Amino acid sequence: MRKKLITASILLSLSASVLSIPGALAANSKQEIQVISSSPIDPGFDGTKAAASILPLTNPFDEEKQNLPKSISAADLAKMEAFYNQAIKLQDEIDKLWKQYGDILGKYEEFPSFQEAKKDFPPTLSSDELKKLEELYNQISKLKKEGKSSEADPLWDQYYNILSNHYNTLHKNPLWENAR
Repeated sequence: MRKKLITASILLSLSASVLSIPGALAANSKQEIQVISSSPIDPGFDGTKAAASILPLTNPFDEEKQNLPKSISAADLAKMEAFYNQAIKLQDEIDKLWKQYGDILGKYEEFPSFQEAKKDFPPTLSSDELKKLEELYNQISKLKKEGKSSEADPLWDQYYNILSNHYNTLHKNPLWENAR
């Protein structure tokens, strides 16, 4: 029931936003970035060219358009672009809400001790690696208890990077190694 309500509200938001789109949207769909065109230090510096080489000025819908039938009218394409862009924005908002939800839930989830988690580690870990894993695990545990689970993602990445090196060496397949 809850998912149906969320889906219905998203659809209503999308419908409302399309109704408010001016007809000129299709003609002017390029994104622009204003850049200082000269530098006080280097008068010959062209900031526009520098920005274009760093930041591509593409609309995310342009890539999507390549996979659509060419027979779609310009008016429908403009509506589809608006739906697409609105859906991207809504998905970002939804992701933020799920992150906040997870942060609160993390405070109440049972989190095993490091000693318990360590039972599943490969035997090839060095004492320095074990010490680093324990430090990371304790930091993650602390963040979860504080309701900041989402801030632990980079720590989890470090944690799993240490472990993955050992799991990859334990599970090498000699048939795959000789296939190169």
